[in-house]
Amino acid sequence: MEPTTAEIAHRIKALREDMGFTMQEMADATGRDLEEYIAQESGEKDLSFTFLYKCAQKLGVDVIEIITGDAPHLTGYS
Repeated sequence: MEPTTAEIAHRIKALREDMGFTMQEMADATGRDLEEYIAQESGEKDLSFTFLYKCAQKLGVDVIEIITGDAPHLTGYS
């Protein structure tokens, strides 16, 4: 099952709050104005890969973690 925009947006908000970043700091990091960032973080607006990637960079996580909620891992390697 693929994650919904609302689920991904919720993860971004939770990570942002955990890391202590303001919405304005995230808006600046993603190249959005505050209103647009708020719409994206609330799940009201579609999330582009570029937006997700920039959020991941600011939050210090892999973009896969934002999309799926799981840390990325490689299988088949020892």
